[in-house]
Amino acid sequence: MTATPQSQAIGVVNQYLAAAQLLVNLNDLLTDLQEQWTDDQVANIIGAMQTAPLNADGSLGTPDGSPNSAHYLTAAGLSRSVTPAFVSSLVTVLGTIPTLVGGSAVPAQGGMRQLLDEAIGS
Repeated sequence: MTATPQSQAIGVVNQYLAAAQLLVNLNDLLTDLQEQWTDDQVANIIGAMQTAPLNADGSLGTPDGSPNSAHYLTAAGLSRSVTPAFVSSLVTVLGTIPTLVGGSAVPAQGGMRQLLDEAIGS
């Protein structure tokens, strides 16, 4: 069947409706994560975890004598190497989504795309 302007328009509208559902689901997920972040005191926990700088080859170096938020967490189980400072920035940026969906203004998030790209490994 040949696409018509009307069928293309219907397809776009349906994609917007699907995107709205994704945003609602994302909002619910981020709201739950924010509650867990606060209730479980995640910032304090990761701030106290062992860190290490990266070696030139990308591997973790010698563990720091005390946690350094600019160095990478050494804990096993993380899907990628991240610093506590990076995680804090990611939480802040993603936390603006429920605020926006809730109808409140959100501050500009400079570098948001770069942060998201780093989070997903792009």
